[in-house]
Amino acid sequence: MREHPRADYWIVERRADGPGPHAPIPIGRYYLDRRGRVWRAMDMGFLPGRRGFGGALLRWTTASAVAAGAHGVDLHVAHDNLRARRLYLRMGFRDVDPPLDFHQRMIWQAAHQEHRKRLDG
Repeated sequence: MREHPRADYWIVERRADGPGPHAPIPIGRYYLDRRGRVWRAMDMGFLPGRRGFGGALLRWTTASAVAAGAHGVDLHVAHDNLRARRLYLRMGFRDVDPPLDFHQRMIWQAAHQEHRKRLDG
């Protein structure tokens, strides 16, 4: 938190299933620094049995970045986190910089995605 004092540090909650009013259930965390031209997804983690929400959070993040005029979103993924890496690649993130000892920096670029949509459409 010292390195990114103005970042957002959120608890991710999910609405409880079933009829009637239920309090949201905490299922994970998401840390996002929205300063600068490239936003940084600093940390995303979910409780066991509550995985599978990362894609929704990143879709929200990239859409919000575009709406705010940011150029992209970057993150670091552990080399052994193959499931997350496949998700990020499907979403349009690409490797940048040489790999670090345990992580790879990846970036999603708004302009690149708009160009790809025009080619596909």
